[in-house]
Amino acid sequence: MPKPPAEAKPAAKPAAPPAAANPFEGVDVKDPVVISAATRIQASFRMHKNRMALKEKSVPKFSQVLKDMFVMEGSAVTFFARVWGIPDPVIKWFKDGQEVKEGPKHEIKFDDKDGTFLIIRNADGDDVGTYTCQATNSFGEAFDSARLALEVPAKCTKQPDNITVKAGDSFEIKVEIAGEPEPDVIWTKGKKEIDEGGRFSYEDSPDYSILRVEKAQAGDAGKYEIEIVNDLGKARAYCTVKVQ
Repeated sequence: MPKPPAEAKPAAKPAAPPAAANPFEGVDVKDPVVISAATRIQASFRMHKNRMALKEKSVPKFSQVLKDMFVMEGSAVTFFARVWGIPDPVIKWFKDGQEVKEGPKHEIKFDDKDGTFLIIRNADGDDVGTYTCQATNSFGEAFDSARLALEVPAKCTKQPDNITVKAGDSFEIKVEIAGEPEPDVIWTKGKKEIDEGGRFSYEDSPDYSILRVEKAQAGDAGKYEIEIVNDLGKARAYCTVKVQ
């Protein structure tokens, strides 16, 4: 009688692959260097999340604000600001609350880095004032303002009149002035500066200066000189006083 065939041996199981190396094996989580690196990674992740949120919406914000401008009469002026937002904001410019429109006098420009420019040609006294950049989108608006002033050399715009006064009466000498920056005024008589106090007092404004003298005396008669000075120049005016 034939023998039954021998049972086949089961195939050997393939060897298990070696375990993956643990990248953090041997890392000391209390090591200050490790802690610092982990902190930087977490901060970077938070910044990424914040940037993604900003891409979804953002109220306009100024990253570079306007600066006050002081220019010589007849010069060109350029106001510049940098403002961004999502969606992109609509930009408008205003002078003293009135919208500035483009034309021969004004030009509004933009660059590809969120910059906006207002260019004013041939600046004169009518251009002096406060300029505002307004940025608006569907999530809100932002404003920034700056001032334009003309640099004007100190000058006397109207010479004072000569004066005749009775002894014991008071008198005043008024000189009309202009200048930007606002000029200083120095009053002298006989090359000696007149100090305020006692019978002498001053009243000053950007447009005029007044010297007041109480109870005129014979010694108050003579030639008065007014010197008007700023960083761009100086001017003089004169007045003769007679005391009867």
